[in-house]
Amino acid sequence: MKHEYEQSSEIIEMWYHTYSDDIYRYILMLTGDHELAKDLMHDTFLKAFKSVDTFQGRSSDKNWLYQIARNVTIDYKRKKSLFNMQLKLFSPWHQTLGVLIKSQR
Repeated sequence: MKHEYEQSSEIIEMWYHTYSDDIYRYILMLTGDHELAKDLMHDTFLKAFKSVDTFQGRSSDKNWLYQIARNVTIDYKRKKSLFNMQLKLFSPWHQTLGVLIKSQR
């Protein structure tokens, strides 16, 4: 009997070989960025590997992977948006701080 980790690895490897191109194109459609799509596609399969034991088969494995890809992409965009918002909020403060530090030299 194979260890659960080995079974999960085999399943994800099979899904990767079968669906990685489709998942990549889907994420590319959502992001418009080839390198980002590659990164998020790999994140998708990593997340699928970590949660493969929760896959209940109510939808096809392909649909499940698409849902993960969508969520990974949304999470990325949300974090990026939050980071950009924080950067804008603190940018004037950093500029003011930089001026104060320079003037004290």
